Amino acid sequence: MNDAIANAVEMLEKLENKKDNSKQASFGDSRYKAIPFDVKNFHEIPADLGEKTIAAVDGGNIEIVSAPNFSLSLVRVAVSAYKNNKKIKLPIDETITFYCLAVASNEGFGKITYNVRLFPMSKKHAPYLPDEQDLVFDSFDPTITTGNRVKISKMGGVARRFSEWKMAELVSGVLEPGDIIVKDGSLQTGITNESVYSNKLYDSAIKKNVVFCGVSKTSTLLTDTGCGLSGEIMKMADDNGLKKPWVYHPVCNIEHPDHRAEMYFVKLAEVSRHAFRFEILKEQKNMALETISALSKNSIDISFPGYPYALIDADRCARVRKNEIEHHKMMFLSTASKGASFKNIAHQIASTDAHGILDRIIR
Repeated sequence: MNDAIANAVEMLEKLENKKDNSKQASFGDSRYKAIPFDVKNFHEIPADLGEKTIAAVDGGNIEIVSAPNFSLSLVRVAVSAYKNNKKIKLPIDETITFYCLAVASNEGFGKITYNVRLFPMSKKHAPYLPDEQDLVFDSFDPTITTGNRVKISKMGGVARRFSEWKMAELVSGVLEPGDIIVKDGSLQTGITNESVYSNKLYDSAIKKNVVFCGVSKTSTLLTDTGCGLSGEIMKMADDNGLKKPWVYHPVCNIEHPDHRAEMYFVKLAEVSRHAFRFEILKEQKNMALETISALSKNSIDISFPGYPYALIDADRCARVRKNEIEHHKMMFLSTASKGASFKNIAHQIASTDAHGILDRIIR
């Protein structure tokens, strides 16, 4: 076993040593125009002198019960706001939890669609949820599958994404000009109807002069030599002795209609070992440096230095934990067992839960 690992490491080292130096990012999409690497594109992050509120939005979901023709998920979306690194309360409900029920429907001529119904835990949270009409999907929708039929279990994640945009739009309405909304991940959209919600948010943010941006914990972007883009930018900074927090820009020109963003890479704390992909709404790129500065100020927590603590807290508040599954599953089965159609529902569930039985036996 150790020899096998050693051989794998040795081959990887040989491949890395053979690589030429990267010259620019590689996107594989003509709507992204890569800009050659240049050490002059590193900029020191200025000190943050303002008192901006940073509101981080994140969501989580987990499937509770599934069958080939339906899926019931628990979805949670949260916002966590900070000012001068102290948590503050926003004048909206900061955490919403709801059930997402996706059901397969035969539309005739062999066409199967997925229809989604959303059931908030609290009725007052209904305005926080996306429109169910925007959650009707062809089971072969190309924006969430490649050739094969979409697994109906994916619909919980789609509802979560739409709900994150909706929550961010509501947050933009209660913040002051110059404040910041930051989401986990890229600003790129692409799922059918997703732009309905992102564009509403963008319009609201621009109107209120509230900055909207995103920070990606991970990045799969590559360079022209097949290296990780984030790692190569970090290496270039190290090779040039850059220690203090920095921002690297420009990276590329984005001409994709579903990606209204300007892209940067940032090292938000001196002790950080990570360079994160940062994106800001393209119409607000003139506020990028001051926004990055405010995020840097919020990225000094020892649990994850260099990553905004507001996002860490939003993730904690929104995370749906596996130990919640059994509780909600038992509630569903208990309620369903009282209905006339329970035997049919149970037969559908039985067609997919054999793997779970095997897991319990092996455990």
